[in-house]
Amino acid sequence: MGSEWRWGGEAGSQWVFDSSTNPCSPKWQGITCTTNISTDGYLHVENLYLPFFNLYGYIPDSIGNLTHLTYIDLSNNMLSGRPLPNTIGNLHKLVTLELGSSSIYGNLPSSIGGLYSLQTMSLGYNMLDGELPTGLCNLTSLTDMELQKNMITGSIPECIEQLSQLQLLQLFDNFLEGTLPHQLGNLTSLWALALSGNIYIYGSIPDSLALLTELRMIGLSSNQITGCLLYTSPS
Repeated sequence: MGSEWRWGGEAGSQWVFDSSTNPCSPKWQGITCTTNISTDGYLHVENLYLPFFNLYGYIPDSIGNLTHLTYIDLSNNMLSGRPLPNTIGNLHKLVTLELGSSSIYGNLPSSIGGLYSLQTMSLGYNMLDGELPTGLCNLTSLTDMELQKNMITGSIPECIEQLSQLQLLQLFDNFLEGTLPHQLGNLTSLWALALSGNIYIYGSIPDSLALLTELRMIGLSSNQITGCLLYTSPS
């Protein structure tokens, strides 16, 4: 993938790699591979850790070939050449996806629902737009969803209740609209809910939010939501 990325040369570290060698060699900085040879006779790329490297370019379709990836951190770069590729949905073993502050734009691909193992998705502070794909509701292992400071439109899908492991939901400063779905009350592991700055969200606070007994932080300012948050005392 090195051919799709360049180093800007102004800030951060320089990415050192040698495209003439195996990516599992020490000459590819920020890349680690499986420690054991798999049944196909090869080592496979497992982690991409290149935050703050002042990279620019785009995430190529070929990333979908790295099906052994469990960890991606390309945050705080300038990967604005294209939207996220549909092939990212091929990364069924991926546990962490960190792409915050990387100038990524466009819709979230519906194929993102193929990231069945994903626990952390950090895509805040980008230029993502369009509606939240219902495929997000397939990510039943997800604990952290960070999509703040984008340009996401549409409503929060009712199927969000399927994310029963979710602990952190950050959607503040987008262009979400409509009413809050009462299904949010089924996210009983949630401790932080940040929805401020979505000026087109309206209606009453759902009574079901009183069921979120683990909730420690909630942000509902700068929108058109009315009413009070009910409190349920611990039994």
